[in-house]
Amino acid sequence: MAKPATNVRPLTASRIWRLITERSPGRGTAALRMAAACTVTVLVGEIWQVPDLAVPALVTMALWQKDRVTNVLAGLAVNLLFGLIILLMFGLVRLTLDHPMGLASATALLSFGFFFLGSASKLKPVAYMLGLVVVYAMIAIGNVPVGELATRALLYADLFILVPGAVMVCLAPFVCPSPKTLLTRSVANHLRLSAALLRTPENKEQHDQAETFCGKGQKA
Repeated sequence: MAKPATNVRPLTASRIWRLITERSPGRGTAALRMAAACTVTVLVGEIWQVPDLAVPALVTMALWQKDRVTNVLAGLAVNLLFGLIILLMFGLVRLTLDHPMGLASATALLSFGFFFLGSASKLKPVAYMLGLVVVYAMIAIGNVPVGELATRALLYADLFILVPGAVMVCLAPFVCPSPKTLLTRSVANHLRLSAALLRTPENKEQHDQAETFCGKGQKA
């Protein structure tokens, strides 16, 4: 039986380098905005003396979006959702604080739940980051089986999400463009690429860009 035809090209060294150095509208400014958000997160964490600042910075980098509206909504949603998760974790801590097997079982169930949501729902980046922070907090609680220290670990876990969410809500409206602006730039870039392909249809680099846009669908 013949194999189905495919347009996927092998990832050669030259193609990987072309993808890295590809000029797309807003790519550099988006990277600068994300770097600024991670920097602000680290600065706020230093002021509040939050331990393990790599975790909030990683959360910011994973949740940061290109436009201001999505950033604000994601920041608010992740903080509200994690507030409910903290209440759930308080209950789990009360039940598993002096029971290592129960703590391991609860951590395994939470990990499975969050990663299942990440792969089977639209909460993909949020679920992964929440799962990372929750599992980190549960492991930290297992290492310090004292009531007051466990409570402090949960509060620090809340800060791991609260600080990135607050940075997204407060910083994004001032540094990120609107969804309309991003959509306009994307449509204009596609039109310019279409015109370039009509002028020089033998250009392989432009063909690669067109195939990349087609592979991303209408969201590209």
